[in-house]
Amino acid sequence: MPTTLMKNLLYRAALPVLSPSPKGQMSHTVSGHPVSGLAAYEQLLARHHVFGATLLLRDGDRQAVIHTSTLIPPHTAADITLYRVASITKIATALVTLILCEEGLLTLDMPIAPLLPGGKDEPLLDGVTPRHLLSHRSGLRDTPAYASALDKGDTWQTVLRAPGVQGSKPGESFAYCNFGFGLMGCVLEAVSGQSIAALFREKLFKPLQMRAELDASTLDEDQMMPITRVLPYRAGTDVTITPLGRRPLAEPDPLRHFGHTAGAMY
Repeated sequence: MPTTLMKNLLYRAALPVLSPSPKGQMSHTVSGHPVSGLAAYEQLLARHHVFGATLLLRDGDRQAVIHTSTLIPPHTAADITLYRVASITKIATALVTLILCEEGLLTLDMPIAPLLPGGKDEPLLDGVTPRHLLSHRSGLRDTPAYASALDKGDTWQTVLRAPGVQGSKPGESFAYCNFGFGLMGCVLEAVSGQSIAALFREKLFKPLQMRAELDASTLDEDQMMPITRVLPYRAGTDVTITPLGRRPLAEPDPLRHFGHTAGAMY
């Protein structure tokens, strides 16, 4: 999703008009317990312009997996399909943060400025804690500078020094902020000495036996569900890996790795 309020409003207004409809284009593959009556499910997918989905239904010992593919655009869902889960990544980021807290590498209420390279020189970080970042109460706001810095490979300091980044003092109010969760990733790299991709694998994905990854540059694009773009949609413009996702995360870089932990998990 776009990162500013105005772009989000335009996106939501254009989605029903400019995006192709999956209605009448869906096919389902069901494994496990038999499932019938998928008409209501199809209506839900069509209403939200979903092109390709995997649904797990579980009731006690019974479970079924439904893979839904679309013909136009040609999106195929299967057991090996990986999905970019966008802001669901934030849940994983919070879990990794709490694990590092349990290990004694940081606390939820310590200031983040001394932890980040150059952080002590940034007045807007004064009083900001991991708890603030994880609860969207840091006082920071997403601005066009956030997306621009990610595109150019600039540092988080470039974003922090742009106009309009601070909307309130830390802890005063709630404001959903991708940049704040990105900064949390930089903090995680700084205190651990590891890349965020390695941290997520070691602390979360492997223990939970998840087939998941934060570093999309290591993945097979043929196994990914494409992301359908609108404004307007054109055949062949679907995205599997974003430009940000193509940048390897093999080594820690707590100055520039502030985009992935907000929404780059597959």
